[in-house]
Amino acid sequence: MRGRRSLRDFTLLVWLLTAIVVAVIHRWVPESTWLMVHLIALGAITHSLVVWSSHFTAALLRTRPDGRSRRVADIRSGLLAVGALLVFIGVPTATWWLTLAGALLVSAMVLWHGFTIVRDLRRALPGRFRVTMRYYLAAAALMPVGAGFGTTLAWGLSDRWHANFLVAHTMTMILGWVGLTLVGTLVTFWPTVLRTRMDDRAEALARQALPILLAGIAVTIGGSVAGVRPVAAVGIVIYAVGLVWFGRCLIAPLKNRPPREFAPASILAGALWACVAIVATAVHVWRADDISLATNYSLLAGIWVAGFLLQLITGALSYLLPSAIGGGPRVVRAAAVWFDKWTAARLTVINGGILLFLLPIPSWAKVTVSTLVMVALALFLPLMIAGMRAAALEKRAAAAGEEPSLPPERANALTGSGLVAGIAALAVAMSVGFGMDPGAAGLATPTAATAEAVAPTGQTVRVEVAAVDMRFEPSSVRVNPGDHVIIELTNTDPTNVHDLMVGDVRSPRIAAGETVELDLGIVGQSIEGWCTVVGHRQMGMTFDVLVGVDDPPAPAAPAADGHTMHHAPAGDPDAVLGQVVDPVAPPRTEETVHRHEFRATEEPLEVAPGLWQRRWTFNGQGVGPTLRGKVGDVFEITLINDGTMGHSID
Repeated sequence: MRGRRSLRDFTLLVWLLTAIVVAVIHRWVPESTWLMVHLIALGAITHSLVVWSSHFTAALLRTRPDGRSRRVADIRSGLLAVGALLVFIGVPTATWWLTLAGALLVSAMVLWHGFTIVRDLRRALPGRFRVTMRYYLAAAALMPVGAGFGTTLAWGLSDRWHANFLVAHTMTMILGWVGLTLVGTLVTFWPTVLRTRMDDRAEALARQALPILLAGIAVTIGGSVAGVRPVAAVGIVIYAVGLVWFGRCLIAPLKNRPPREFAPASILAGALWACVAIVATAVHVWRADDISLATNYSLLAGIWVAGFLLQLITGALSYLLPSAIGGGPRVVRAAAVWFDKWTAARLTVINGGILLFLLPIPSWAKVTVSTLVMVALALFLPLMIAGMRAAALEKRAAAAGEEPSLPPERANALTGSGLVAGIAALAVAMSVGFGMDPGAAGLATPTAATAEAVAPTGQTVRVEVAAVDMRFEPSSVRVNPGDHVIIELTNTDPTNVHDLMVGDVRSPRIAAGETVELDLGIVGQSIEGWCTVVGHRQMGMTFDVLVGVDDPPAPAAPAADGHTMHHAPAGDPDAVLGQVVDPVAPPRTEETVHRHEFRATEEPLEVAPGLWQRRWTFNGQGVGPTLRGKVGDVFEITLINDGTMGHSID
């Protein structure tokens, strides 16, 4: 039993530690935001839901797992971890077959878990709270549906379908797989954690709420896939109604015994953030267009993950892990000393920090506050390890007949001093953030382009960019501060959709042969851009707007023929042009076949006295070579492209 618990808890620990590492080094990790969210949701949460729903099934049905069933559960957990790992590798590297294999393996393990619950139901004696197993089975059936939507997202879709499947995927997984499992568990778990009596209506309300919750999920999926966002939002609202209907049975235990320890307080905080996230998601799904829905979804993901999922899992494990060791109340108290350490301060930092992050504070303040929140969340891991060690030592002491090392009653962990300490920590983080941010005097975060800080030049730079074979051609454009930059993006890749996001401006996703304009407005500093389709950025689809003047050449202005030229500020009006184009035609020859080589390059040229431009040239000259012949002569032209983008000649 000890080995099985070690394997079970070790897998969870690995996912949580990996998520922390990715959060720390996220700037150097491909698809770091996606990876952090899914390390928690697909890794830690899915593993925990499978393990602990099996635990509650066995407890409620009074089925005692034997050695064989434990070994099978270990195999299932291991394969579940392998499937999740394949997804974590496949999505950032844009290896779709690997993503598909991982999703299929994860789905198969969850369905296997569901079949095990059905088997246990059939062989168990009739008893109360069998409705909990119905919730688990419905959740297990919905999980492969959500995984299917997620795998389709990884294929790369147009904006319309990407937005539709994004809502379908996230809501199926959160409301279905996670939400139904949680609601079914809270029927008995919530009063147990509070150590008080259950509401007599709990089982009946859970039974009545299940059809409402399933109807809400079905409407949400149907509206999302059909592209009718208001219908999807209505589905989320229907789900919320089901939660309210069931949630009435959670109030009486809360009134009887308000939270005194970390476990119930953290679970309660997570449930409150889930309510906020449901309302915010419904509003966002209803109002957002295709592009803004996907672009701004990361903020909702932060509420769901940090506010709901992480507080839920840390709270639940703070109660479940000591109980699973066995040994009676004295063992639980030994672990609780560690699990309840700094409870008020940790919860104040986590929940206050999330609330502050949602406000329009400067970017550096967001960085310092979110770092503090991450530290408060990560503290759970060393406290968990210390708590489990203390519980194991206390269990040995009990077996040896020694007296308990702790008092029989647990103290209230929600102290006023902890609240003050948490508020003080947030105040320090905010002060540091405001001090580091040059724009901290105001509450608005500065924009990427900082157009207000530079005077417009009156020049419009229009650059043609092609998406070809997982790269942009050209991959950069150099402009002057104050230029108005417009990018004409054309997708010439016959196998993939692409888009371009520069700063906080993103183009629609376009299929092969389509062209779209991306207006960056007045730019004042260099901006990084990339294709937002998952994995494409890591495969080289990046584009840079470089602002500033190097040695003579600098950024682009539109040429009369539609190509982009690069200009520098006007030079000295009294300067003399250093090189002039010879106006005399080349001499006539007696040849009837004329062979010429044109080499396309990009060269800095003086086009007026003191005015330099980076020009597209044939043979290094801004004006193409003049060719002379007679009517009937043959001209054979060899074109060599040494530039950074495609060229042709007429």
